[in-house]
Amino acid sequence: MQSIASFFERYASSYLACDATVFAEFFDFPCLIVDSNGDHILRSEQDLENYERAFVTSLKESGVCEIETERLRETALGPTEAFCSNRYRVMASERQLIGDMEYHYVLQARTNRWRIKFARMGTLHSWTN
Repeated sequence: MQSIASFFERYASSYLACDATVFAEFFDFPCLIVDSNGDHILRSEQDLENYERAFVTSLKESGVCEIETERLRETALGPTEAFCSNRYRVMASERQLIGDMEYHYVLQARTNRWRIKFARMGTLHSWTN
């Protein structure tokens, strides 16, 4: 099975496409995302696409070209579940910082691949927009 580090590198890189349709492979539906706008129960790929659309549009408008991922914590909760915390630094050209934030996740292994079951925004260090 793919490592959690590799899973999140692919996940963060998928945001560079600025396309709300590319995220379904990373989630296990239904799932829950808690962010600064509230709690979001996502039951399908279409719910996820609707949820991500405004964010990826703002990334595109900001000129995102790089996302650094720093794994802060990783804990196995059993053979098919894990808890993980990441810090993301989102940058435009010439490494201009767009945003710096932390997210916490519960992952489940499905069909021999990690998938996000729960995501919660942690500390928002900065965001320019």
